[in-house]
Amino acid sequence: MIACVFCWPVCCENLRIERSISFLITRTPVTMIPAWIGVFFVLLTTNADPDLWEHLRFGLDALAAHGLTTIDPYSYTSDIPWLNHEWLSEVVIAAAYQAFGSAGLVATKMTFIIATFALLAPVLRRAPELWRWPSTLLTVLGVTPIALTVRPQLWTMLFVVVLCRALNAAPSRRWFLPFAFAVWANVHGGWIVGVGVLWLWSTVEGVTGAKERPSLWITLGVPAACTLATLVNPYGVRLWIFIAETVRLSRANIIEWQPVWRDSIWMALLWLLAVGWTALAIRRASVRRPQAIAVIEQRRDAIGYGELVHDDAVAKVSIVGVGIRSNPSLASKMFETLAERQINLLAVSSSEIKVSALIAEAELDLAVRVLHTAFGLDTDA
Repeated sequence: MIACVFCWPVCCENLRIERSISFLITRTPVTMIPAWIGVFFVLLTTNADPDLWEHLRFGLDALAAHGLTTIDPYSYTSDIPWLNHEWLSEVVIAAAYQAFGSAGLVATKMTFIIATFALLAPVLRRAPELWRWPSTLLTVLGVTPIALTVRPQLWTMLFVVVLCRALNAAPSRRWFLPFAFAVWANVHGGWIVGVGVLWLWSTVEGVTGAKERPSLWITLGVPAACTLATLVNPYGVRLWIFIAETVRLSRANIIEWQPVWRDSIWMALLWLLAVGWTALAIRRASVRRPQAIAVIEQRRDAIGYGELVHDDAVAKVSIVGVGIRSNPSLASKMFETLAERQINLLAVSSSEIKVSALIAEAELDLAVRVLHTAFGLDTDA
């Protein structure tokens, strides 16, 4: 990706065209405002759904008894042994309610939402604006049904993001995941989704021929450790048996377990949008691989290099004008302006009429804006 900032002397027509492109397209993404509205909406809106009383009541009973009960006194099945697989999340909810009342419940929900988006923020910030804000909007729409309530599902929302961040980080950082799964298994049954994602990821990772894949100790050891960590609960292996006997697509009264085609038309459209956007992102990532990389890899033996490292998420920003030849301070001004905003220069090139800098693609829009201001291109010529 290339952006040019025209310096004196240049014609006014080119200057106006460049400004309109930068300010109308890159500064005001169409989805940015709806995304922010959605974030504040889920933060400030809380609904008391029918399940809230149940979770709160069980949590208050556990706090009062200083332990877990083996029967459900509020159900017609009170004579049957009962396994409360969400006991820890209910205790947290009850403790917040005891301490601060309804405000404590709202604060608990807001804490989970803020933590979830805080983990997503660095990933979204590194993405170009063209991808950042639509992805943010889709994320907000996807979590809205959960984020509007105070339910144990909030824990799964957070832990799914934690899992994805861990899988995309350095492999050595995955060893904290068993501790996360030990907590997850006591707060919500969604941990079975996390285990499934982890084993699927590790299987694909293990069968690929990529040199970057981690050792088998990590590829197989981490999923195995996470699976065993779910046994750290008051019921032991009985929790596995309970989940296996309970989770059924045939239970139409549990909305979260239904396949997409049984959901509302709006949720089906949201799924289609998410899948389509993901496919487009994968496609974009695959076609951006430079042809030069393939050529260099083919001549590896002839060149004799040890490792090839490439980064295609870069962009080039340039200042162009005949004045550069007679005024070297223009290049210095460009570099100082970028340095003030902590925009790292990956490479620099220059000629008699142009100075270019290679930067991270996610910082291109910011670089164009600050250079526009530094060189006085924010005002009409």
